[in-house]
Amino acid sequence: MTASVTFDTGARDGLKDADTLHMIRRFQHWAELQPEIDRSFGLPNFVEEMHWGFNAENPAFRTVPDDSRLISQYLLIYDGDDIHDFVDREFQHSQVALNLNVHKASEIARTLDRVREYLNENVGDRLHWEIAGNARLFADIEDLLVSGQLYSLWGALVLIFMFLLFFLRSAGAAALCMIPNLSPILLIFILMGAFGIWLDMATAMIASVAVGIAVDDTIHVYHGFRHRLARGVSPVTALARSYRHAGRAVVVTTIILSAQFLILVSSDFVPTRNFGLLTTVGLLAALLFDLLLLPALLITLHGHASPVAAWMSRLNKRKLAADVPVGDRTRPAFDSSYWTTERKTALVKEMLSGRSSATEAAQTYGVPQRDLERWVKAAERGIAQALAGGKARRPTEVRTLARAYKKLQAENRQLKSRGQG
Repeated sequence: MTASVTFDTGARDGLKDADTLHMIRRFQHWAELQPEIDRSFGLPNFVEEMHWGFNAENPAFRTVPDDSRLISQYLLIYDGDDIHDFVDREFQHSQVALNLNVHKASEIARTLDRVREYLNENVGDRLHWEIAGNARLFADIEDLLVSGQLYSLWGALVLIFMFLLFFLRSAGAAALCMIPNLSPILLIFILMGAFGIWLDMATAMIASVAVGIAVDDTIHVYHGFRHRLARGVSPVTALARSYRHAGRAVVVTTIILSAQFLILVSSDFVPTRNFGLLTTVGLLAALLFDLLLLPALLITLHGHASPVAAWMSRLNKRKLAADVPVGDRTRPAFDSSYWTTERKTALVKEMLSGRSSATEAAQTYGVPQRDLERWVKAAERGIAQALAGGKARRPTEVRTLARAYKKLQAENRQLKSRGQG
């Protein structure tokens, strides 16, 4: 691996000055003492060779002369073109080639940092210098890959979170859906470190691509669960039905996508092969986390027996009660504009299921108990009318309502027996 250090004197024939060449030669001597640098070569080597040759090849004269006029004469009579690989024809710009014996980007970067430190301390502003060459390019590519990996990953995560927040209308739900999709990324990085897979232009895209594809499965499952939960279905039943409907599609799509990326494993180009293998691993890991981790999180947050769900329910009740204007005796008992049909339905479902009584709800939400009882009776009356009047016209709907009503009554009796016990 070769690195080049370029020098600019800022004036024509500036490199014919003896002090300037001595400064560059001292840098070469320092560089050749470094264990990572095998050899250096530049304009001072040509001047030394000519000075040695014009003095009967006396080893004592194998140095850069102190006379600038003598150096100018040497460069004038030199008739080879190879010197212009290291200096321009105006003798203003020159380069010193450094042959490095290290190949890792991190080791190259550390070596170049030491070169910069030496040049800052010993050359400073007397010459304008810069490090170039393949070694500098290779070291910069690693930094760009790492920063690009971070930017693309964070960009993908933020963008996905914003879209989830927009569609789900809940920061908690968006964060919940992100958890099963962050775990495969961590697994991919662990595998890359364990098996020595380098970060390159192909593998740098794996994380953002995997999370962008895998979040699709999470949305399908969570949307089905949330939709059934809003209709009054118990969390366990809602989760089971969601997986019965969306789970099969999620598994099939993941297998198809994994098979497509798995084709890249047959490539002879190593970065492409690693990209296909790790992306496949990420997709399969995302499927496992959606099938195993996501249900555990949902039941933990929504299950009836979960202490987390109980704490969140109490917190929501307090927040809801704090939002209800109580007012004085002369004002209405509650804000009718606040209690929309959806809020009334949710509260009635809670009372019908036995999770709350009319007395508890009145104390919690500031709604008169007689109004709550009227809502419950209206709901029971509506169910009874649906059972009585819709039998001939909608038998499927009637059977569904009957089963739901019987289930609510059974849960209510079970909860009351627990309270008495």
